[in-house]
Amino acid sequence: LDALVEQLGLTLSEDAVNTKVAEFAAANAEQRQQVKTLYADADNRRMLQSRLLREEALRAVVEKADIRTVHADIADTPEND
Repeated sequence: LDALVEQLGLTLSEDAVNTKVAEFAAANAEQRQQVKTLYADADNRRMLQSRLLREEALRAVVEKADIRTVHADIADTPEND
């Protein structure tokens, strides 16, 4: 996924990372300060940024995917030959 992030030229602003940290903190009101402290660490912020970029890469793949539902005829399956 990291290679796909690079190939697609995906980037994430510091504001986007800050927004996600704020969302995490709001969702965990009892642990708000712990969440903020966790993501105050540069390594943890980089890991979060990488995760968010991978998620964006997966979204890009799904958006471009040509997904079709194919119904196989049971009589044509190898088990029935």
